[in-house]
Parts: sequence; structure tokens; C-alpha cells
Amino acid sequence: MKPAFALDFRDGAVALLHRTARGWMAVGQTAFDSPDLDEALAFLRSTALGLSPGGLATKLIIPGDQILYTTVHAPGPDAAKRRRQIAAGLEGLTPYAVTDLVYDWWGKGDEVHVAVIARETLAEAEAFAHQHRFNPVSFVAVPDNGLFQGEPWFGPTSVAASILAAGEKVDRDQDPVRIMGRDAPIAAPLAAKDPAPEPVPEPLPEPLPVPEPSPVPAPLPEPGPQPTPIPVPLPEPPRPDLPEPFPQSPPEVVPQPDLPPPDAPVEIPQDLPENEPFAPDPTEIPFDPAMKATPVAPAVPDEAPIALDVADEVPEDMGFAPPRRVPA
Repeated sequence: MKPAFALDFRDGAVALLHRTARGWMAVGQTAFDSPDLDEALAFLRSTALGLSPGGLATKLIIPGDQILYTTVHAPGPDAAKRRRQIAAGLEGLTPYAVTDLVYDWWGKGDEVHVAVIARETLAEAEAFAHQHRFNPVSFVAVPDNGLFQGEPWFGPTSVAASILAAGEKVDRDQDPVRIMGRDAPIAAPLAAKDPAPEPVPEPLPEPLPVPEPSPVPAPLPEPGPQPTPIPVPLPEPPRPDLPEPFPQSPPEVVPQPDLPPPDAPVEIPQDLPENEPFAPDPTEIPFDPAMKATPVAPAVPDEAPIALDVADEVPEDMGFAPPRRVPA
């Protein structure tokens, strides 16, 4: 595996870098002598976890002033003999014993380029990164042009096995780290600790000028007596022409019959005959045998009501049914 982050210890600061498809990008940095170093590193770590929620692993970039770049005669011919030749060539070049040095080399001729560093320097860098939980897994360097070809590789850290999955190992990069946008932003907690400047009160606005009062207009003169209007007669409207009325003749007098005066007494004869029942003179009405005598119902007092039963069937030889008296 190749770690997605790097801790860069160059330039007297520690910077967090993030690997992207376009190259390495700076996440943030803080100075070693910052009074808020722990808070700033914690902020950088939380930022890294936000960029890579699946986990955090870093490779440590050792500053160039801690590395010795030199050339050693090592003709080989195989890799094992070259290593022994390089170790022999490093004797006396540093104040450390060769067993206390870690080195990387490249070249195909008799002369090879070597990058050398003390083990204690690597241990200090690893302890710093492990203390702040950046999970260091390897050591690298960024050489100046012409000193070394590719990325110097000083191997895995002592805690890499506990960070990586079982059977996983760290792979080296071919090219050294190149940062896009070299000026990294300062970690946010550093700026947050600075005391906020006291707010400067804004100057009060100048009072608006009071407008001068407008002059009072002169009073209008009182109105004089008004002349009495003279009435003007209006012309009468024209009257419409009406037709002349028809000549009327006096009503014709109709002669009335002579009536007795209203106050004249009316004479009523006193010797009137009593009422007798009317009976036709039999000598005057011829007898008709076809006619049948119709009985006459007896007289009933006016106060008693009469109820009549009408026969349901009327005989064909009679025009009506004889009435029957209903007993009271």
C-alpha cells in the first residue's frame, strides 16, 4: 500500500500533505515552536480524517539538512557486494557507526549515489508522528536536483506492522513528493487562539442641520361687502298648441212617469180571502188514462229536515221513484 498522507518536517515546520490524482496538496501546517502545537496538530489530524474517513496513514519526509548525500565507489557486480562496498565507503564519513546509519543508493556504474541518515533521527520523527496519532508507516526524503534520482527510501517505521493489515506492506514511490501550491495554509486553531481585537466604535453621524422656519405669509385682506344681486326675469317657456275643445250640448231630458209622493199612505184591503189549497178544475183538464196519479207528499213542518232515499234502480216505465218518508 501507499499512504495517502505525508508529514513534511522541512522548513522548520510540520505540514500535512494529501495525495490526490493531480499530485500532493497541502492540507495545513504549523511551526514547531508554536505555543499551541498540540491543538494545531489535532486540527490537522481531524482534517485528514475528514478527507479519508476509511483511515489515516502517513509517510514522514525527513528534512534535507539531516541527510548526507554522497558518492561511493561500489562496482558490485551484484547487489549484495554493492551493499558491502557502500557500508565500507561510509566508514568515517559521519560521527555515527555504520550500524547506526540507514542509507539508500542508486546507480549502475562503479560510482553510486548514496543518501545517508542516522537511525536516531528517524526514531525521533517516528515518535513525534506516533505521539500525535498520524500513524507513520515509512521514511522518505525530497532531494535537491542532481543529488539523487527518484525518492530516497529509508524503509518502514517500527510501528508499521501494527498499523497495516495482516500481510500488507508499504510500497515506495518512484518520484519524490512535489507539492501543488507550495504555500500551505496555517492551521486554523493557531489563528483561533489569537485574541480578538477590540471593536473600534464607529463614529456617531453628525446631526442633521435644523432647517430654518419658513416665513409666515402675510394675512389676506378681509373681504368687503358684497353687492346685492339684481334678479333678472326669466322668459316664460313656450306653451304647446292645444286643440280647441269640441262644443258640448246640454243632455237630453227623458220624461219620467208620475210617481206618487213618497209620503202618501198605501191602502191595504182588510177583507182578503183566506188561502186555500190550489186545485185544478177537473172540468178544465181532460182525462188521460195513460197518466198515473202521483201522490203528493204531506206537508212537513219547516223546522224538521227531510231525508230522502233514492232508489238504486228506477223502473223503465216511470220517470222517477216516489219519495219515501223516513221515520223520525
